Amino acid sequence: MITEKRVSEILAEYNRREKKAGEHNASYDQEYYIQFHAKRYAESLKYIEPLLPWVTKALELGEPGPFTYLVEHFFSGISIDYVNEDLRYFISKDSNQYDLILNMEVIEHIKDQKESILTEVDFSGLKQFIRECHRVLKPGGKMFVTTPNAGSYNNLNLLFNHEPGWMWRNHFREFQPKELSNFLAEGGFTITQLSTLCVWPQRNDHRYTQIIKLLDSLKKRMGFSSSRQFLRGDEIFLICEKR
Repeated sequence: MITEKRVSEILAEYNRREKKAGEHNASYDQEYYIQFHAKRYAESLKYIEPLLPWVTKALELGEPGPFTYLVEHFFSGISIDYVNEDLRYFISKDSNQYDLILNMEVIEHIKDQKESILTEVDFSGLKQFIRECHRVLKPGGKMFVTTPNAGSYNNLNLLFNHEPGWMWRNHFREFQPKELSNFLAEGGFTITQLSTLCVWPQRNDHRYTQIIKLLDSLKKRMGFSSSRQFLRGDEIFLICEKR
């Protein structure tokens, strides 16, 4: 059974193995990183679990890491390839060969192809990236996407507190669910599942304050009981299918 506690235990094993092998040389604190992302990993595994009986070959965008280790632990028989290259242009894989793409915490980092001192965002890199993901998937193949939600209660709260409504300042672009869905649809995908979840530890005391309680209270007074109608969770989780 997939639980956050079990995921944390397996990630601790992964971290010990990496340290023993001397394979980890990142500039960040990997143990802290893993703990910070543990809930997102657990929710991601549960989100894609119904798909995995039909997956034999998957592509993970980025280097293999903690999530790769978790998938291999919980689900045997899945072959996972990966790419670690400039995803604004081409993915160095053949067409129509993957059942599933793991596109996790990547799409918010994709810059434009055009490089200049001053320019407007044209989403050229993002659009090419989505087309390439579509190309390497088999017909009917699926892509799992996670990315911070630009329209979250967290970000609204930051705006009320006179801060930029941006979850991570180093991201090139964060998206709202509808906006991201439109880009994926334009690239040949159909959204089959979409929700937003709160998966991040609250790093600032003010992020859930009376403002958030007021927003929730107004929502209930208006007769809306489902948070999905507002899609205000910190993180977008979606599955889309190649059409």
